[in-house]
Amino acid sequence: MDLPAPELHALLSRVVDTAVARHESLPTARAVPAAFPSRDAVPGVLPDEGVGAEQSLQEVYDEILPFLSNSAGPRFFGLITGGTTPAAMCADFLTTIYDQNTILHSPGDSIAASVEDRAVEMLADLFKLPQDEFTGVLTTGATASNILGLACGRQYAGRVHFGVDVAEDGMEGCGAFEVISNLPHASVVKAMGLVGIGRRRLRSCDLSVDSIETALRSVPPDVAPIVVVSSGEVNTGRLQPSLPEVSALCKKYRAWLHLDGAFGLFARCSPKYDHFTDGVELADSITTDLHKWLNVPYDSAVFFTRHERILRECFTTTAAYLAPPDHAYSTSLAPTHPMNRGIESSRRFRALPVYMTLRAYGRAGYAALVERTCAFAKHVGEWIAAQDELELLYAVDLCIVLFRGKGGRREGAEGNKALVSAINGGGALYVTGTVWDGVPAIRLAVVNYRTTDAEFDTVVKGLKEAALTLA
Repeated sequence: MDLPAPELHALLSRVVDTAVARHESLPTARAVPAAFPSRDAVPGVLPDEGVGAEQSLQEVYDEILPFLSNSAGPRFFGLITGGTTPAAMCADFLTTIYDQNTILHSPGDSIAASVEDRAVEMLADLFKLPQDEFTGVLTTGATASNILGLACGRQYAGRVHFGVDVAEDGMEGCGAFEVISNLPHASVVKAMGLVGIGRRRLRSCDLSVDSIETALRSVPPDVAPIVVVSSGEVNTGRLQPSLPEVSALCKKYRAWLHLDGAFGLFARCSPKYDHFTDGVELADSITTDLHKWLNVPYDSAVFFTRHERILRECFTTTAAYLAPPDHAYSTSLAPTHPMNRGIESSRRFRALPVYMTLRAYGRAGYAALVERTCAFAKHVGEWIAAQDELELLYAVDLCIVLFRGKGGRREGAEGNKALVSAINGGGALYVTGTVWDGVPAIRLAVVNYRTTDAEFDTVVKGLKEAALTLA
């Protein structure tokens, strides 16, 4: 399996050349390939004798790379997709080269876990969270982070409402748990199933404080509430207002407050937008994706909580071949191992791209990124509002433009699907369809650091031409 240095150098040189060429070509490349082969065209047979690294790499170049999206490019607006900064790209190469398992703080072994601690501290600083009140851990994404948040909420609720240590003793002796939420992301509902709360135990409310209090007040005595609020709803970008009042209600009703800030938390990076997130620091737990607005490679997110003890109760792992559990250390300053703050034990060194990009661009760089991408989204939204063929469905607050077709064959579910197909088929940009308030719609989300005013004319031309094909 090993390769002589000259052969390895040749393979890696080709990959590096590809990285540079792709970085240069992204601004002019199609957002998605013009055509795709069938799934069966991808070789999926395990050979008896391997073809070797050189041949395998050539197969990837021939049969896979031409059919990947340009999701790191400036006009890929589907889902909520960031790019990869040059600093993060370099760090991710090094992450693979050094191949660290960020599982433990192991003196004499590696400082990888300490790098993660520093990265999380810098993120807390970026998001204006008091470092003396919050601890955190990097995760694979908002789904994993929301699992952590609901697991901690379940542990807290089990203790204060039922006197049960759920992590140790299970849920016998507990009543039911209920999640009260407005605009919950699908990953929150998924997490409810995974931590044993149950996907059907969701009580919906609207964004108002009165609605949240009504929901809390209606929870039966034998049910423990957990409140989940959104800082950035996926269709509109709406953020939960009045968080100090919501936090006060949660304290009154002894409810854990989890904030899903998958992308909206980044509003705190900018003095122009941070008012949208007033009171975020009062939540019991917070999540945000880093592979969105931070622009680091997939997969990367962070989970924060002000209750480290509860987090450790949920996720501490012990085994003879691992270091002793944290509480057995002789000094109160002993660090918490990453494996005791999250789901995984073995963990990729995903902290290095986060650390390097934060050091490279700093607070000012990310404030400028948030302001530039939000201004671009607002500009596109204003243009859409002035068109006869398109309708803006919600005023642009942050980075998401929500719209639909108007007139001709653009309306209704089939018209919406046809318009999405026409936009994406043109190749200039990529968007995704959705449903908002029962209406088929289209989302255009702007969080890539490479999206600048230079892309505006190309984007609106692509939208206009697609709409006109469905007259």
